Amino acid sequence: MDRIWENMPDFIQEAAYIAKKQNSILKEAYEHQDYIIKQAQQEAERIKNQTRIVQQARQEAAQIQSQTEKECDEFCRIALQEIEKLRQQASAECEQLRKDADDYAASVLRDLEQRLTQMLEVTRNGRDSLQSSHQEKPKPKRHPKRRAN
Repeated sequence: MDRIWENMPDFIQEAAYIAKKQNSILKEAYEHQDYIIKQAQQEAERIKNQTRIVQQARQEAAQIQSQTEKECDEFCRIALQEIEKLRQQASAECEQLRKDADDYAASVLRDLEQRLTQMLEVTRNGRDSLQSSHQEKPKPKRHPKRRAN
């Protein structure tokens, strides 16, 4: 065999070398292919996991947003109820103040009316007294004036 090998033309030896090299390259290519496939599978799994995580995060965010909106709606409803309650209380207090002010004004006016009535009575009595005293008193007689000598 060695002799045959030595007698073979160079191109056959070169073909054998190329075939051997080809097998080596193919083996390396298959190994590299396996490596790339494993890497791609791992990357696909990582992306799948990230996608799952993103989907979960989106679901949680949607739930949080929904819950927050519900809480805000509830707070708004409660706030509006409180505002209405305060408005009604303020309105009632304002009405009571108005009533109290009207009552006070009416009381002051009644008191003033009583005093004015009393003053009018005193005035009338005084006038009547003056008129009756003028009518009862005889008019003083006039004495003639003496002349000085």
